[in-house]
Amino acid sequence: MIATCMALICCVTLANSPYSPSSSDLVVLKRLPIVSEGTEGTEDTVLEVVANPCKKEERRITTRLVKKGEVVVDAGEVVSEWVPGCEISRAEKEKGSDGVAGEPVREWERELEWEWEIGIENSHCSLMAQPVRLASDLMAVLLSMECGFEHVHRLHELIAPVDGKLVRVWDGRDGAGPSWSSVRVVPTVPMSGGIQQVLFTQGFMCECEQSADLFDVTRLQWHGEERKIKGIPEPLFMAIHGTVSDVASGRALKSKISTDSKCRELEILVLKASDFPKLKPKGFVVAQLATTERVAKGLLEQAKGCHAPPDSYVKRAR
Repeated sequence: MIATCMALICCVTLANSPYSPSSSDLVVLKRLPIVSEGTEGTEDTVLEVVANPCKKEERRITTRLVKKGEVVVDAGEVVSEWVPGCEISRAEKEKGSDGVAGEPVREWERELEWEWEIGIENSHCSLMAQPVRLASDLMAVLLSMECGFEHVHRLHELIAPVDGKLVRVWDGRDGAGPSWSSVRVVPTVPMSGGIQQVLFTQGFMCECEQSADLFDVTRLQWHGEERKIKGIPEPLFMAIHGTVSDVASGRALKSKISTDSKCRELEILVLKASDFPKLKPKGFVVAQLATTERVAKGLLEQAKGCHAPPDSYVKRAR
C-alpha cells in the first residue's frame, strides 16, 4: 500500500492490502503508464482511475493524467448519472462457472472480472478497468460499471489521452428492458505490434411471445487520422434450428429443445431474420450465435444432444 497526503486528502493506492479506505480517502483504483499522441515525456506519465473522497454519501469516479506525481489533466466524472456510495473494497473473485458443461465459449460469455465493489444496495456499483493499446503510440483505459440492486445495468467507456487531453472516445451501455451488454479486449492480427481492439456485445432477451430477441456484436477500432473510434459489425454465424412465422412459435421450439435440465442453459434466441443480411428476410429464426463458424458448429453438436431438430444447420448470418 502506498499512501501520501496532499491538501488534507489522503490518496491511497491499494495492492493486495487488508487496508480499508476511509470515506475521506481518494482511492486510486487503476494506474496505467501511457504513451499518448501529442504528449511529451510520457515515460513518466500515468493514467489513473480514482474514487474521490465521499461527499453527501457518494463517491464520484474520475480519470486523470498524472506526471511526476502531479495531476496535469482531470477528465471529470466517468459516469455522471451513476454515482456509487461511499463503501469501497476489492471484489472477490468468483470460482467456477455457470452454463452447460463442454459448451463452446463465445466472446460475450466470458464474465467481466470485477475489481472493485463500491457502495451498497441501490447505491452499489461493481467496477473494472482494462488497459487497451489502441495504437502503437496510444494506450487507453476501458472502464465498465455494473450498478443497481434489483435492476442492474452496465455502462462502458473508453478513455484515451489524445493531443494532451483525456477524451471519452467511445461509450456503450445496456438498452431498455431485459437487456445486457459486455465488452472484451481482443488482439487484432499477428504481427500487429500488440495493438488491440474491443468487442462490444448487446443483447435483449425477452422470453415473451410478442417481442423477438435482439443481438449484436461490434468491433471497435481506433482510426488515428480521424482521431476517433469506429464500430464495425462483427461477422456472425448461427446454429439454426428452425424458421418460423411468429415469435410465439419460436418460443415453443426453443422450449422443446431445452426440455431436459442439462439443456436449459443453452442460449437459444428467437431473432427477426431481416436483421441479418445473409438470411432470407422472412419470419424468425430460432438459433444460437457465435462469431466463428467453428464455435457455431460446436453449439450445433451440443444442441443435437438435446432435442434440436435433425435438420438443424450452421450458416453465416452476417
